[in-house]
Amino acid sequence: MRRVSFATLMCAVLGVRLLAGTQERGGEPAFEVVSVKPNPGERVARVPGAPDRFVAEMTLRDLIRLAWELPGFRIAGTPSWAESERFVINAKAPRAPVPGEMLLMVQRMLRERFALRTHFESRDMEGYELVQVRGDRRRGLSLKPAELDCEPFLTGRRPMKESGVDDNGRLRCAPRVSTVGGVVTQHLTGANLSRLITSLENLLARSVVDRTGLQGSFDLELTFSVEGLHVANRPLPAAGSPEGPAVFTALEEQLGLRLAPARARVEVFVIDAVERPTPD
Repeated sequence: MRRVSFATLMCAVLGVRLLAGTQERGGEPAFEVVSVKPNPGERVARVPGAPDRFVAEMTLRDLIRLAWELPGFRIAGTPSWAESERFVINAKAPRAPVPGEMLLMVQRMLRERFALRTHFESRDMEGYELVQVRGDRRRGLSLKPAELDCEPFLTGRRPMKESGVDDNGRLRCAPRVSTVGGVVTQHLTGANLSRLITSLENLLARSVVDRTGLQGSFDLELTFSVEGLHVANRPLPAAGSPEGPAVFTALEEQLGLRLAPARARVEVFVIDAVERPTPD
């Protein structure tokens, strides 16, 4: 995997699982071989056609976000070096991918190589509730009930390639994110609204609770300006002056949904101890 891009991070915040193979050690999935080194300032290329490998270049904070599928605002106690220093991770597993196991392997690697010790605690935070705009519960034009349930493909229970392709030759269930002139367009097909919630939490760095009452899978397209927004606690890239609507406006006009300010009890991932790893 090359240097983590905006699109890569957006796939993470949309809740798309990355997969790799595992080795069982004491009943817990683990990589067979792991190399951890400080970033040499060079791009790291992912080996194509190697599903038994996890190759990444990112900060410890971003590794934690991936491994535990957390938005940045739910991580506390991170030392400054864990947010700025990048590490190159090369890990190999001895067998084919099994859905969900990669996350457990990365968690174990962080505990073993970074001496990461953590706990969860509940905190009261400012956030939002996602509600429907119209009293008659009519949805926006860009939020439609899906003909195909893509959740089995998005969670890795079924291979993404089995979802088929659309008229443009793209995988039907694969999420798409594009950026043009400082404007982002997200496409989700056959997805639960929980994936939109995850994306909004990362973009806004606030808790978002679903109060829409909408059930099932949906196709949605959301276009908004990146101005003032962050993903993984970093400014989003913008080329030129943003011309799209703010995300709050886009939700109302395109999806018929609204973000209402609200406080919520949030489970926070607290770092008790962590150390820089000894390079291989």
